[in-house]
Amino acid sequence: MDRRFCSIYSDTTQMNRKWHFYTYIDGADCQSCEIGKIAAIEHGNRDKNSQLEFSYIVRAPEDEAEYVYRKFCNARIEGTLYLDTCDAFRIANPHFPDLKVFHAFVLDGLGRVLLVGNPFQNERMEGLFKKVIDKEMSNKK
Repeated sequence: MDRRFCSIYSDTTQMNRKWHFYTYIDGADCQSCEIGKIAAIEHGNRDKNSQLEFSYIVRAPEDEAEYVYRKFCNARIEGTLYLDTCDAFRIANPHFPDLKVFHAFVLDGLGRVLLVGNPFQNERMEGLFKKVIDKEMSNKK
């Protein structure tokens, strides 16, 4: 996978985050639609969740990778972008579900799954996310 950043500062600012929010976008999805949703989520939650790194895994044909990268940058997305042109993510994770609701997840700093689903899609998921993070913080004390 090709790892890219739209901001020259992203690589250094993302490294010290405690939690990682990943979104997987399959090439079959409407990438423009997904990029718009991602931009809204990231922009609306970047300051509220300063310990959360936003990362995106986008499955795209090699000849479309540069186009997808530019679309992310034009949307002012600051998270890490992984362009998957050879289906590496699916090959490494053969049991990854096809249902889109499971294509967003939160990991801790050690790569353990804390939450499956988008914590920013509704108040219930956001409340669950806050509970998980609070539990993680209390365990580290």
